[in-house]
Amino acid sequence: MSATDTRTAWQGYANTGRPDFLNYLRAGDVTWSELWDHYRAHTPESEAVLRLTGLFHIFMSQAYDDEGGVLDRDGEVFTALRDWGELALDRTDLVPEERLRDSLATLLGQSLISPLYYEAVFTLFVEASLARHVRLWTENLDQLEEPQAGARAAVEHRHMAIHLDELPRAPSPQIARRWDHHVSVVIGRHYTAWDEAYALAIGDDGEAWRDEGDGG
Repeated sequence: MSATDTRTAWQGYANTGRPDFLNYLRAGDVTWSELWDHYRAHTPESEAVLRLTGLFHIFMSQAYDDEGGVLDRDGEVFTALRDWGELALDRTDLVPEERLRDSLATLLGQSLISPLYYEAVFTLFVEASLARHVRLWTENLDQLEEPQAGARAAVEHRHMAIHLDELPRAPSPQIARRWDHHVSVVIGRHYTAWDEAYALAIGDDGEAWRDEGDGG
């Protein structure tokens, strides 16, 4: 089969979400990044995207667990998740965030991905989302509204851990209060729904696995 025929074949599987796509992935005919680029340039059915991204997360969860469940920012899992997160934000018209989140929660509920991996995916997704907001805010600093007196963006009833290393800092001390408030709001906006899906997926065993994983 020629290179053109191979590309046409895997692209057809990508557009329909056929698991046979994995044969081309294992053969080295295509990479996950190339799949994401394909999805950026085309508009397949949402279900097809969800099926193959689901397979991606199953593989990445195993790799993440093999690395000890720690997000190594110089490692392959981090790079792969960062690329996926960029696609997820680029094509919200194709698959909205809530569908991606609920798909991941379904995999978690079926024990096809681990709770720690779900948290890692959330971390990378929120970091990518914050980066885009920061670019917009930096271009429109004068439009940042002052937080209302007593307004809080705190997240309550947490089940899922947040692993953000460092939050984006305000470009000047004069707008620090407004800036920090906006950062907090963005995190909270994503966190609440992801945490609810997480809690439903792990059920009553959530505290047990976390206690065991923490060694205490």
